[in-house]
Amino acid sequence: MASFTKQEVTIIPAEEILLCEVVKAELKETPFWVDEKDHSKGKSEQVSFRFKVLEGEYAGQSVFGNTGTWYTETSKLGAWVREILAMDDLPEEFDTDQLEGYTVKVIIGNRTKDINGVPTVSGHFAETVARVEDNSYLTAPDAF
Repeated sequence: MASFTKQEVTIIPAEEILLCEVVKAELKETPFWVDEKDHSKGKSEQVSFRFKVLEGEYAGQSVFGNTGTWYTETSKLGAWVREILAMDDLPEEFDTDQLEGYTVKVIIGNRTKDINGVPTVSGHFAETVARVEDNSYLTAPDAF
């Protein structure tokens, strides 16, 4: 028999901008098939990020976000790498481990689900990220 205690969850409001550290960035399989008609091609992949809020009322909380695996100038992954590394040009190559430990601003989004027919905020996630200039806790010019 398993026993559980109800936990209180603090959902961070949408559009909150938080100073965070990149704790983990790793390639993960999604629940979706590459080809729904041909499962032999396997599941799709994404880059999964975990951030830790560094200050303020949400300090210590984790925030998660995902990007696709397309690494281009205009892709979400490319934009996140550029902002995390505070670079104007993308490096030709990078390893996800290189992103860990960097400080970044995370802009929060909220997920909603229907509970008894009422749309209810059920969680938060990293909507996007913005650079922190020189790791000095100041945002880069024009980041917002």
